[in-house]
Amino acid sequence: MSEQRLEQARGEFEEAPARPGTERLFRRLCRHLTKATPDHVSVVGPPLIGKSILLKHLASHFPEGHFVGSLYWDLRYGTPATDAEFRSQFAERLRRAVKPTRPDLARDLEPADEAVSDLLFHVLDELRRDNGRVLAVLDGFDHLVGDFGITRNLWDELRTLAQTGGLCLVIGSRARLLDLCKNEESRTSNFWQIFHDPPFQVEIFPVLREAMLPAGGGFSERAREMRQRLSSHMDSTDTIRAERER
Repeated sequence: MSEQRLEQARGEFEEAPARPGTERLFRRLCRHLTKATPDHVSVVGPPLIGKSILLKHLASHFPEGHFVGSLYWDLRYGTPATDAEFRSQFAERLRRAVKPTRPDLARDLEPADEAVSDLLFHVLDELRRDNGRVLAVLDGFDHLVGDFGITRNLWDELRTLAQTGGLCLVIGSRARLLDLCKNEESRTSNFWQIFHDPPFQVEIFPVLREAMLPAGGGFSERAREMRQRLSSHMDSTDTIRAERER
C-alpha cells in the first residue's frame, strides 16, 4: 500500500465510531494496525467493559484495501479442545474471510484436509507474495490458552503463520496471555513473543464513568453489574498470579 493510501486508511479508520470510553484505545490500535507492517497486538481487560465490542469493530469496520479480509472469532463459544479442532475451525473462518477477494485461495483451503496446516501456510504465504494480509481477531483467547488439550505444537504453528506476513493477529483476553497459560511446555513457545509489548489495556474507569447516571450521583444497574464483575475479575487475577508464583 502506498504511503498516501496508508494515511488515508488510517484517517478513515480512526473516524469510525467506538464505544464511549474506549475511543483513545481504538485510535492507538488503529495506528499499530495501519503501519506498513502491522503489529500483532494483544488487548487485555476484565469482562463487561466493552472489550468484545471494540474487537468486533476492529474486525468489521477496517477500510477496504488495507486487508484482503478480516475475521472475528469468539473463542468463548465452542472452544476448540485440540490442536486439530483449532486448525480446522481457523481454516474455515480464514476461507470465508478471503473468499470475496481471493476465491482462488479460498478454494485451496479445505478445513477437513489432513494437511490443513500446510494449506494455511500456503494461503497466507501467497497473500504475502501479493502484498496482502488477513486481519484475524481472536476474542476470549484465555478460554483456548487455559485448555490442556492445546499443545505447544499449535502455538509454534501460529507463530509461523503470523510470521508469513500474510496474517495480522489481534488477541483479546482478560489477562496477559502467559499469565493464563497453564501448560508449562506451551509457555516455552516463542508465539507469546510476537505481540507488541506491553499489551493494550482496556481502561476500567473511563468505561465505568460512561455507565453512571448523568445526574444524582448514583450508579445505573449496568454500572453495579460492572462493579461486581470487576471485583470478581480482580479476585480471579490474583488467584492466577498466586498459582504462577508457587
